[in-house]
Amino acid sequence: MLDELINANEKFLRCLDDSPLFALAESGYFSSEKSRKVLLAYLKIWSNEFQKMVMARVVFSQHLEYLELSYHHLKEEYGHNVRLSGEQSWKQEVWDPVLEALGQWFTMKMMTLGDLERIVLVHLVREKASAKFHQHFRPVFFNNDPKGYFQLHAEEDCHHADMGIIILKKTLDQKKEPMNIDLLLQVQRQAWAVIQAFHKHLAQLCLAVS
Repeated sequence: MLDELINANEKFLRCLDDSPLFALAESGYFSSEKSRKVLLAYLKIWSNEFQKMVMARVVFSQHLEYLELSYHHLKEEYGHNVRLSGEQSWKQEVWDPVLEALGQWFTMKMMTLGDLERIVLVHLVREKASAKFHQHFRPVFFNNDPKGYFQLHAEEDCHHADMGIIILKKTLDQKKEPMNIDLLLQVQRQAWAVIQAFHKHLAQLCLAVS
């Protein structure tokens, strides 16, 4: 059961290799300071929403073990959006309704889904996608990462993804609560669609101000 979920996740993660945002990074598009500043400015919207998501998860977690996981994750993530803000020398505030709505989708799901579905969304999807994102963009910001934001996330996000897999396996092995694999797969599929939409839209935003 869990293998099915993990295998599907790896398939979605491989599909992300075709992201137009990664194509821009590999093409050298972000070699200019202006393009990097634009990326960071819009990325801050996504990062701010991530903070709201992990906080909401703590608030709405129902069982002690899942609450402890949520709180531990929050402690390790808290304030990273501020660190990202510190990377920006371009301080102009930007706002985009699509980026904000895509980020808020995850936060709303923290309020309406169960603990196991939250683990899938946060650890298998958001953290796995984040690890790949920062691995791709770490070379872009290799000499422009004074706060260590990209290095930190390229290294830590894989660990955060594993945290979720470990507790899902424990839940399954101990039969602590029913695991609705069809619901988990549905939530997983929807979440990866949101990630794909985020990549596509952020790439469009970056190209629009070139």
